Amino acid sequence: MALYLLKVYTTREEMGARWEVGIVKRLPIPPPTSAQHESVSEMSNFIYGAKAEWDRGNETMSAFEAPWLIRSVDRSSRQSISGELDALLEFEHIEEQRIQDRYSELNETVFRLYGVSDATLDLVEETLGRQPSGMPCRS
Repeated sequence: MALYLLKVYTTREEMGARWEVGIVKRLPIPPPTSAQHESVSEMSNFIYGAKAEWDRGNETMSAFEAPWLIRSVDRSSRQSISGELDALLEFEHIEEQRIQDRYSELNETVFRLYGVSDATLDLVEETLGRQPSGMPCRS
């Protein structure tokens, strides 16, 4: 949503490909109800937590602990490496879908908070496309 609003205010070229403080400060922030605040917080924390957990198995991230293959999705039923990789890919797909579902819920909640109409919401989603998850996608 912030990206869309920034594009409304200025183009990337005008900003020199930067999100400067002055531009971000111009974003209007509607006052949420306590229920809206709780909902946005819960969805945001879920997305952050899911991505942070994934990073624990990603060797390129500072939160890395051990490769996902070693960590194993289901420790109770050890199987062949091929079976472990299949289980890991299935887990990745399920987590990716859960994150995308929450992104959709979060975006809709924020759009409603800003009073964006269904027609405008459709246009924004068509223009910006699918929200990236930050997890590798093998769909």
